[in-house]
Amino acid sequence: MKIPHETTPKGISSDIVNCASIISPNQTMSYVTVVSNSLGNNSNCFINVSLVVNKLGGKAVMGWAVWQWANIMIEFEAHAIWETPEGEYLDVTSHETEKAILFLPDPSVVYSGKVIPSKRFPLSSSPLVAEMISLQETKDYFLSRNEKPDEQILYKLISINQQLKKDVGRNDLCPCQSGMKYKNCCGRFA
Repeated sequence: MKIPHETTPKGISSDIVNCASIISPNQTMSYVTVVSNSLGNNSNCFINVSLVVNKLGGKAVMGWAVWQWANIMIEFEAHAIWETPEGEYLDVTSHETEKAILFLPDPSVVYSGKVIPSKRFPLSSSPLVAEMISLQETKDYFLSRNEKPDEQILYKLISINQQLKKDVGRNDLCPCQSGMKYKNCCGRFA
């Protein structure tokens, strides 16, 4: 068995609500349908939404796509969705297997052509998870300045990801190093 990959949360847990209230108070999260975008499947949501708005009207809604990686972390990734002229929210940027995403509007998100650092919250007190989040934040910092991150940061992140993706049995200790058995930790999300 392996820890499931990061995905749209199946429900809105109290952990997600608490994190969202820190990032964008007084905003309401909702699930937004992902639709095929015939105007170009660029992975840059900000460009995709701009193209759709220019062609079909409506407006861009800025905020955060909410992802959860098992019992490891909750990640808020800067994201733009399209509000149709009729007021419906749609995500026009394709995601590997997602049919809908959890989205938190945030008018303070401004895209200026640079990477906007994600906001990550650990779900376990594992030192490995804390180290991974710290390394990802350092990597985001460099990318937000259009600078290349140090190779050692990237190698360490690859090493941690390989460790988290190793095969384990249900009763083995979880690879996230929470100290719990896999079946009671990240295995609950499989």
